[in-house]
Amino acid sequence: MTRSKLLAKRRLRLALRRLDLDVRKISSRPYGEEPWLDVDRLAAAWATPVTTIFDVGANVGETSLTLHERFPHARVVAFEPHAATYERLRGNVEGEGIVPSNLALGSASRSAELFVYRFSTLNSLIADAPYAVRFGETATPEPVTVSTLDEFCSENEIATIDLLKIDTEGTDFDVLRGGERMLREGRIRFVVTEFNDLLEPRGARGGALLPIARFLHQFGFRLIASYTEQVFLEGDVFVVSNALFVLPVGHQAATRTLPRRRATTVARSRRLPMPRASARVAVFALVLLLTFVALPEALGDHPFDPRPTRVLPHVHI
Repeated sequence: MTRSKLLAKRRLRLALRRLDLDVRKISSRPYGEEPWLDVDRLAAAWATPVTTIFDVGANVGETSLTLHERFPHARVVAFEPHAATYERLRGNVEGEGIVPSNLALGSASRSAELFVYRFSTLNSLIADAPYAVRFGETATPEPVTVSTLDEFCSENEIATIDLLKIDTEGTDFDVLRGGERMLREGRIRFVVTEFNDLLEPRGARGGALLPIARFLHQFGFRLIASYTEQVFLEGDVFVVSNALFVLPVGHQAATRTLPRRRATTVARSRRLPMPRASARVAVFALVLLLTFVALPEALGDHPFDPRPTRVLPHVHI
């Protein structure tokens, strides 16, 4: 690349940075920015496609739909125990190839109470989950059915889980404990779990990363990265984060003894070079984006906020 091109590229990056924009190739983005991108890259590097995904704590299906888009050939099973929320989930994923399940997952199969809050994203099997305790939320208990990862996979003849995403408001560790057989046999490859601190916060249960890390480490898992979604600064600092753990290829199950339903792997087509006309269209679209979206956002009273839309209405930074 000539010096003039390098200077032009540098000026463009500086101009975009002043507009609070960052344009980079996806392949050059570092690990730790987006968990699904990191899972996709690791799976591709090991030539082990993602074909079965569990979304535990799916709520209304936003993450399930994102995972279905990122891994279009994978079977996504979405778990949501709250009846009303489950109906919204089922309506949102209908026709998308996502399988909804009206179950909670935990450390043992049982009947239990789900603590239901005004925001369904806070619903939990424990009354003292970190977020609810931190912000003083009150709940109404409702009866639900709890199963385990091991039992669900055995009953449904699921041999492996390529990606296990857990967001259960304080009971993520219990979900993993209920899958000990699958973990011990190397049948779970990627785990994305939510946490709020390294250790349990005072007066609350769950949300701690270190107990989960110790538990997974004995089965050969390694921590890849953490992904902070929100940091609340009012009063005691409260963090909402996720962690990605991976079972390296050498630790995975050598054979799959259980039959896998619809386990046909569809090979991804190689990306073809972009024609010149398509490249011009892409450049034109970028110019439109900068002109009609980025500039007004950057110059207005409320600049664009790239964080996930997880902030609850009653909490502001």
